[in-house]
Amino acid sequence: MSGTGAQGFDQNTPGVPGTAEAGDRFGSAVRLYDANKDSRSDAAVSAPYENAQNGSVWSLRGSATGLTVEGARANDPKHFGFTTTGRRFGSVLLH
Repeated sequence: MSGTGAQGFDQNTPGVPGTAEAGDRFGSAVRLYDANKDSRSDAAVSAPYENAQNGSVWSLRGSATGLTVEGARANDPKHFGFTTTGRRFGSVLLH
């Protein structure tokens, strides 16, 4: 294995929403999938301890050259209408 083409992202990567904070655990769960059926791998990335352990999930779109931060989004429980707090949203990402 060579690592050729490997990519790394965190909340301080320009274009990734938010700001890295100690203990958020960005990248605790990562799931590659083709969200828009364009034959390119998109990514869901979680930080279950984001914002007082409420958790958030980021989506990064796939491109011809790999993942891109263009159009990256962060979603927390409120985005989906959940009112529960401290439940570490995104701890597990299922396909």
